[in-house]
Amino acid sequence: MQAAVFGLERDEQINAFRGRIQGMLKQGVLPVIDVEYHHGGNIENERLVAAMDKNGVALIWVGPNERIGSVASIRLNELYPDRFVPTTVHGDGKLWHSSDRGFLEKLEKDVLSGKYFAMGEFEARHYQSEHQ
Repeated sequence: MQAAVFGLERDEQINAFRGRIQGMLKQGVLPVIDVEYHHGGNIENERLVAAMDKNGVALIWVGPNERIGSVASIRLNELYPDRFVPTTVHGDGKLWHSSDRGFLEKLEKDVLSGKYFAMGEFEARHYQSEHQ
């Protein structure tokens, strides 16, 4: 038996994602999959879902920031299991760049839990643009 992801077994979760993509294809919409959504919790869920529909976005891989933590991607997945792929926090904030031990221990625990489909984006080195 595979690990349950947010109330759904992993196979059921994958089928929900597949169903959404196939449904869009049947409607003649080329589904977009956003694999790098930096989630800070500042946009209302309904507004985000409406923007997804307007722009043909089938799935979003949710990379929560350090402030709101990995569990934020689980919450979004629970609300919209066919739209949001849960991932751990991404590593581009102060805790990651300072090698904060508590952050790294929590990240390791989240990764090993089996609740997440992937890890968020992690920066090894960042070159800022003139706009940052």
